[in-house]
Amino acid sequence: MKLFRTEIIPKQIFSEKINWQNSFTSLGSCFADKVAQELKSKGIKICSNPTGVLYNPQSIADLIQNSLDLKEWTKSDCIDKQGVNILPYIQGEHPKPIDFIHQCQGDLHSHLETDQVLIITFGTAWAYHLRENDQVVANCHKLPKELFERRILSVNDISCSWSNLINQLSEANPKLQILFTVSPVRHLRDDFRENQISKSTLHLAIDEIIKTKENCFYFPSYEIMMDELRDYRFYSTDMTHPSDEATELIMDKFISSAFDDNSHKYFIEATKIKKLCSHKIHNPQSHENQKFIKIRNEKLLNFKKRYPSSSLTVDV
Repeated sequence: MKLFRTEIIPKQIFSEKINWQNSFTSLGSCFADKVAQELKSKGIKICSNPTGVLYNPQSIADLIQNSLDLKEWTKSDCIDKQGVNILPYIQGEHPKPIDFIHQCQGDLHSHLETDQVLIITFGTAWAYHLRENDQVVANCHKLPKELFERRILSVNDISCSWSNLINQLSEANPKLQILFTVSPVRHLRDDFRENQISKSTLHLAIDEIIKTKENCFYFPSYEIMMDELRDYRFYSTDMTHPSDEATELIMDKFISSAFDDNSHKYFIEATKIKKLCSHKIHNPQSHENQKFIKIRNEKLLNFKKRYPSSSLTVDV
Protein backbone atom coordinates (compact mmCIF):
# COMPACT_ATOMS: atom_id res chain seq x y z
CA MET A 1 0.00 0.00 0.00
CA LYS A 2 1.33 3.43 -0.92
CA LEU A 3 2.08 5.69 2.04
CA PHE A 4 0.01 8.88 2.15
CA ARG A 5 3.09 10.96 2.80
CA THR A 6 6.47 11.69 1.26
CA GLU A 7 8.77 9.44 3.25
CA ILE A 8 12.32 10.64 3.82
CA ILE A 9 14.90 7.88 4.15
CA PRO A 10 18.20 9.50 5.18
CA LYS A 11 21.37 8.21 3.60
CA GLN A 12 24.19 6.93 5.77
CA ILE A 13 25.25 9.99 7.73
CA PHE A 14 28.85 9.34 8.68
CA SER A 15 31.57 7.96 6.42
CA GLU A 16 31.71 5.04 8.88
CA LYS A 17 28.75 4.20 11.06
CA ILE A 18 29.07 5.03 14.73
CA ASN A 19 28.68 2.69 17.71
CA TRP A 20 26.46 2.98 20.78
CA GLN A 21 29.57 2.82 22.99
CA ASN A 22 30.86 6.10 21.54
CA SER A 23 30.52 9.11 23.83
CA PHE A 24 28.44 12.08 22.65
CA THR A 25 27.84 15.74 23.30
CA SER A 26 24.67 17.49 22.13
CA LEU A 27 24.54 21.29 22.04
CA GLY A 28 22.01 23.79 20.75
CA SER A 29 18.29 24.40 20.84
CA CYS A 30 15.70 22.57 22.93
CA PHE A 31 15.61 19.88 20.24
CA ALA A 32 19.25 19.13 21.14
CA ASP A 33 18.02 18.20 24.62
CA LYS A 34 15.34 15.98 23.07
CA VAL A 35 18.02 14.18 21.05
CA ALA A 36 20.11 13.73 24.19
CA GLN A 37 17.14 12.41 26.19
CA GLU A 38 16.36 9.83 23.50
CA LEU A 39 19.96 8.63 23.32
CA LYS A 40 20.40 8.64 27.09
CA SER A 41 17.24 6.54 27.47
CA LYS A 42 19.01 3.87 25.41
CA GLY A 43 22.02 3.81 27.72
CA ILE A 44 24.29 6.03 25.62
CA LYS A 45 26.73 8.33 27.42
CA ILE A 46 25.94 11.89 26.40
CA CYS A 47 26.54 15.42 27.67
CA SER A 48 23.82 17.94 26.82
CA ASN A 49 23.72 21.75 27.01
CA PRO A 50 25.62 22.24 30.29
CA THR A 51 24.77 25.97 30.43
CA GLY A 52 21.21 25.52 29.15
CA VAL A 53 19.69 25.63 25.67
CA LEU A 54 21.39 27.82 23.08
CA TYR A 55 19.34 28.76 20.04
CA ASN A 56 21.63 30.69 17.72
CA PRO A 57 24.86 29.41 16.09
CA GLN A 58 27.08 32.12 17.58
CA SER A 59 26.12 31.39 21.18
CA ILE A 60 26.86 27.69 20.62
CA ALA A 61 30.19 28.51 18.99
CA ASP A 62 31.09 30.90 21.82
CA LEU A 63 30.41 28.25 24.46
CA ILE A 64 32.64 25.76 22.65
CA GLN A 65 35.40 28.32 22.08
CA ASN A 66 35.30 29.50 25.70
CA SER A 67 35.38 25.89 26.89
CA LEU A 68 38.38 25.05 24.72
CA ASP A 69 40.14 28.16 26.05
CA LEU A 70 38.85 27.70 29.62
CA LYS A 71 37.96 31.37 29.60
CA GLU A 72 38.20 33.22 32.89
CA TRP A 73 35.05 35.20 33.65
CA THR A 74 34.77 38.00 36.20
CA LYS A 75 32.01 39.94 37.90
CA SER A 76 32.45 42.68 35.28
CA ASP A 77 30.96 40.30 32.70
CA CYS A 78 27.69 40.26 34.66
CA ILE A 79 24.82 42.73 34.50
CA ASP A 80 23.16 43.92 37.70
CA LYS A 81 19.44 43.14 37.85
CA GLN A 82 17.93 44.50 41.06
CA GLY A 83 20.97 43.46 43.06
CA VAL A 84 21.41 40.10 41.34
CA ASN A 85 24.38 39.36 39.07
CA ILE A 86 23.13 38.12 35.70
CA LEU A 87 25.43 36.50 33.15
CA PRO A 88 23.65 36.86 29.78
CA TYR A 89 25.78 34.19 28.08
CA ILE A 90 24.02 31.35 29.92
CA GLN A 91 20.41 30.34 30.49
CA GLY A 92 18.76 30.81 33.86
CA GLU A 93 19.73 32.78 36.93
CA HIS A 94 22.33 31.23 39.21
CA PRO A 95 23.41 32.30 42.72
CA LYS A 96 27.05 32.13 41.61
CA PRO A 97 27.01 32.50 37.80
CA ILE A 98 30.80 32.81 37.47
CA ASP A 99 31.43 29.58 39.39
CA PHE A 100 28.67 27.93 37.39
CA ILE A 101 30.05 28.79 33.96
CA HIS A 102 33.62 27.89 34.97
CA GLN A 103 32.39 24.46 36.08
CA CYS A 104 30.41 24.00 32.86
CA GLN A 105 33.36 25.03 30.70
CA GLY A 106 35.66 22.61 32.49
CA ASP A 107 33.23 19.72 32.04
CA LEU A 108 32.61 20.54 28.38
CA HIS A 109 36.35 20.96 27.75
CA SER A 110 36.88 17.35 28.85
CA HIS A 111 34.06 16.10 26.62
CA LEU A 112 35.30 17.99 23.58
CA GLU A 113 38.75 16.45 23.96
CA THR A 114 37.53 12.87 24.37
CA ASP A 115 34.06 12.39 22.82
CA GLN A 116 33.66 10.78 19.42
CA VAL A 117 30.50 12.58 18.29
CA LEU A 118 29.39 16.21 18.68
CA ILE A 119 25.78 16.94 17.69
CA ILE A 120 24.99 20.59 16.94
CA THR A 121 21.39 21.77 16.55
CA PHE A 122 20.86 25.28 15.22
CA GLY A 123 17.50 26.77 16.22
CA THR A 124 17.43 30.29 14.79
CA ALA A 125 19.72 32.72 13.00
CA TRP A 126 18.21 35.64 14.90
CA ALA A 127 20.38 36.78 17.79
CA TYR A 128 20.47 39.49 20.44
CA HIS A 129 23.68 41.52 20.67
CA LEU A 130 24.70 43.31 23.85
CA ARG A 131 25.11 46.92 22.72
CA GLU A 132 28.05 47.71 25.00
CA ASN A 133 30.36 45.10 23.41
CA ASP A 134 28.36 43.74 20.42
CA GLN A 135 28.62 40.21 21.79
CA VAL A 136 25.80 37.76 21.13
CA VAL A 137 23.99 36.73 24.30
CA ALA A 138 22.28 33.43 25.09
CA ASN A 139 19.40 35.02 26.97
CA CYS A 140 18.25 38.57 27.66
CA HIS A 141 16.96 37.56 31.13
CA LYS A 142 14.16 40.16 30.92
CA LEU A 143 16.72 42.94 31.21
CA PRO A 144 15.87 46.35 29.69
CA LYS A 145 15.49 45.97 25.92
CA GLU A 146 17.62 49.08 25.39
CA LEU A 147 20.66 46.98 26.33
CA PHE A 148 20.28 44.75 23.26
CA GLU A 149 20.04 44.91 19.51
CA ARG A 150 18.26 42.14 17.62
CA ARG A 151 19.64 41.22 14.23
CA ILE A 152 20.03 38.16 12.07
CA LEU A 153 23.37 36.39 11.65
CA SER A 154 24.48 36.10 8.04
CA VAL A 155 25.49 32.92 6.24
CA ASN A 156 29.05 34.23 6.13
CA ASP A 157 29.03 35.11 9.86
CA ILE A 158 28.03 31.57 10.77
CA SER A 159 30.16 29.64 8.30
CA CYS A 160 33.35 31.62 9.01
CA SER A 161 33.13 31.42 12.81
CA TRP A 162 32.32 27.71 12.69
CA SER A 163 35.00 26.86 10.12
CA ASN A 164 37.67 28.35 12.38
CA LEU A 165 36.20 26.65 15.42
CA ILE A 166 36.07 23.24 13.72
CA ASN A 167 39.77 23.52 12.91
CA GLN A 168 40.49 23.99 16.62
CA LEU A 169 38.19 21.13 17.59
CA SER A 170 39.89 18.83 15.10
CA GLU A 171 43.29 19.75 16.47
CA ALA A 172 42.17 19.11 20.05
CA ASN A 173 40.36 15.88 19.16
CA PRO A 174 41.25 14.40 15.73
CA LYS A 175 38.68 11.58 16.15
CA LEU A 176 35.75 13.92 16.71
CA GLN A 177 32.90 13.76 14.19
CA ILE A 178 30.50 16.70 14.09
CA LEU A 179 26.86 16.31 13.10
CA PHE A 180 24.80 19.39 12.24
CA THR A 181 21.04 19.57 12.13
CA VAL A 182 18.42 22.32 12.01
CA SER A 183 15.81 22.25 14.74
CA PRO A 184 12.33 21.37 13.47
CA VAL A 185 10.86 23.70 16.10
CA ARG A 186 9.32 26.77 14.48
CA HIS A 187 10.33 30.05 16.13
CA LEU A 188 7.08 31.92 15.57
CA ARG A 189 8.06 34.74 17.91
CA ASP A 190 10.11 35.79 14.89
CA ASP A 191 6.82 35.66 12.89
CA PHE A 192 6.26 33.20 10.03
CA ARG A 193 8.34 34.90 7.35
CA GLU A 194 11.27 35.73 9.63
CA ASN A 195 11.28 32.12 10.80
CA GLN A 196 11.58 30.91 7.21
CA ILE A 197 14.38 33.38 6.45
CA SER A 198 16.15 32.26 9.62
CA LYS A 199 15.87 28.53 8.87
CA SER A 200 17.05 29.12 5.28
CA THR A 201 20.08 31.00 6.59
CA LEU A 202 20.95 28.09 8.88
CA HIS A 203 20.64 25.58 6.04
CA LEU A 204 22.89 27.63 3.75
CA ALA A 205 25.48 28.13 6.49
CA ILE A 206 25.62 24.41 7.33
CA ASP A 207 25.96 23.59 3.65
CA GLU A 208 28.96 25.92 3.42
CA ILE A 209 30.54 24.31 6.47
CA ILE A 210 30.19 20.65 5.52
CA LYS A 211 31.41 21.26 1.96
CA THR A 212 34.92 21.91 3.23
CA LYS A 213 35.11 19.81 6.42
CA GLU A 214 35.57 16.06 6.10
CA ASN A 215 34.57 15.44 9.71
CA CYS A 216 31.27 17.36 9.44
CA PHE A 217 27.93 15.84 8.45
CA TYR A 218 24.23 16.69 8.25
CA PHE A 219 21.01 14.99 9.36
CA PRO A 220 17.65 16.22 7.97
CA SER A 221 15.53 16.44 11.12
CA TYR A 222 13.97 19.70 9.88
CA GLU A 223 13.07 18.20 6.52
CA ILE A 224 11.52 15.11 8.09
CA MET A 225 9.28 17.28 10.27
CA MET A 226 8.34 19.79 7.57
CA ASP A 227 7.77 17.30 4.76
CA GLU A 228 7.11 13.77 5.94
CA LEU A 229 5.28 14.81 9.12
CA ARG A 230 3.44 17.82 7.75
CA ASP A 231 0.38 17.30 9.93
CA TYR A 232 -0.54 19.04 13.18
CA ARG A 233 -1.14 15.68 14.87
CA PHE A 234 2.65 15.40 14.96
CA TYR A 235 2.96 18.62 16.97
CA SER A 236 2.62 19.20 20.70
CA THR A 237 -0.17 21.38 22.06
CA ASP A 238 1.74 24.62 21.36
CA MET A 239 1.67 23.73 17.63
CA THR A 240 5.36 24.62 17.20
CA HIS A 241 7.29 21.79 18.94
CA PRO A 242 7.32 18.23 17.60
CA SER A 243 5.24 15.79 19.62
CA ASP A 244 6.88 12.88 21.44
CA GLU A 245 5.72 10.63 18.60
CA ALA A 246 7.36 12.88 15.99
CA THR A 247 10.60 13.09 17.98
CA GLU A 248 10.68 9.31 18.31
CA LEU A 249 10.16 8.88 14.58
CA ILE A 250 12.93 11.37 13.75
CA MET A 251 15.27 9.65 16.20
CA ASP A 252 14.45 6.22 14.75
CA LYS A 253 15.54 7.49 11.34
CA PHE A 254 18.70 8.95 12.85
CA ILE A 255 19.57 5.70 14.60
CA SER A 256 18.93 3.56 11.53
CA SER A 257 21.15 5.75 9.34
CA ALA A 258 23.94 6.50 11.84
CA PHE A 259 24.60 3.41 13.98
CA ASP A 260 26.24 0.09 13.05
CA ASP A 261 24.68 -3.39 13.22
CA ASN A 262 26.07 -4.20 16.67
CA SER A 263 24.42 -1.05 17.99
CA HIS A 264 21.05 -2.04 16.54
CA LYS A 265 21.29 -5.40 18.31
CA TYR A 266 22.12 -3.61 21.56
CA PHE A 267 19.17 -1.19 21.14
CA ILE A 268 16.75 -4.10 20.68
CA GLU A 269 17.97 -5.77 23.87
CA ALA A 270 17.96 -2.50 25.81
CA THR A 271 14.36 -1.85 24.75
CA LYS A 272 13.32 -5.32 25.89
CA ILE A 273 15.00 -4.86 29.28
CA LYS A 274 13.36 -1.45 29.80
CA LYS A 275 9.96 -2.87 28.91
CA LEU A 276 10.50 -5.84 31.23
CA CYS A 277 11.56 -3.61 34.12
CA SER A 278 8.68 -1.17 33.59
CA HIS A 279 6.14 -3.89 34.38
CA LYS A 280 4.28 -2.88 37.55
CA ILE A 281 3.97 -5.49 40.27
CA HIS A 282 0.98 -5.01 42.57
CA ASN A 283 1.42 -8.12 44.72
CA PRO A 284 5.16 -8.92 44.87
CA GLN A 285 4.65 -11.71 47.43
CA SER A 286 2.56 -13.91 45.17
CA HIS A 287 4.13 -17.04 43.71
CA GLU A 288 3.71 -15.86 40.11
CA ASN A 289 5.20 -12.46 40.79
CA GLN A 290 8.12 -13.93 42.70
CA LYS A 291 8.83 -16.09 39.69
CA PHE A 292 8.60 -13.02 37.40
CA ILE A 293 10.95 -10.99 39.64
CA LYS A 294 13.52 -13.79 39.60
CA ILE A 295 13.45 -14.04 35.79
CA ARG A 296 13.58 -10.25 35.44
CA ASN A 297 16.57 -9.90 37.76
CA GLU A 298 18.43 -12.69 35.96
CA LYS A 299 17.84 -11.06 32.58
CA LEU A 300 18.90 -7.66 33.92
CA LEU A 301 22.08 -9.16 35.37
CA ASN A 302 22.88 -10.90 32.08
CA PHE A 303 22.27 -7.64 30.20
CA LYS A 304 24.69 -5.76 32.46
CA LYS A 305 27.31 -8.49 32.01
CA ARG A 306 26.97 -8.40 28.21
CA TYR A 307 26.97 -4.59 28.07
CA PRO A 308 29.03 -3.34 31.04
CA SER A 309 29.56 0.09 29.48
CA SER A 310 25.82 0.72 29.10
CA SER A 311 24.38 3.65 31.10
CA LEU A 312 20.86 2.27 30.81
CA THR A 313 18.81 3.09 33.91
CA VAL A 314 15.76 1.06 34.90
CA ASP A 315 13.39 1.07 37.85
CA VAL A 316 12.97 -2.29 39.55
